[in-house]
Amino acid sequence: MAAGPRASLLLVAAALAAGIAALLLALGLPLLARRALDAPRYALLAATAAAAVLLVAAGLLRRLVGRPVERLLAAAARLGGGRP
Repeated sequence: MAAGPRASLLLVAAALAAGIAALLLALGLPLLARRALDAPRYALLAATAAAAVLLVAAGLLRRLVGRPVERLLAAAARLGGGRP
């Protein structure tokens, strides 16, 4: 049951990373069209930013939200909250 909250938090972090990558793509396409930036460097920039957001968001969410939720679920299981 501990995988549930962690998986949800990882999904939120992945969504944040995808949003950042999409934003960078939307902002960078005009630069690519004007040839102010070449495609390989821009792709590397977008991928690096998305990876950084994913790592930071996953770490923060796990630490600030995941651990307290896991403690609450463990306490509920100790109290017998899982029985019908």
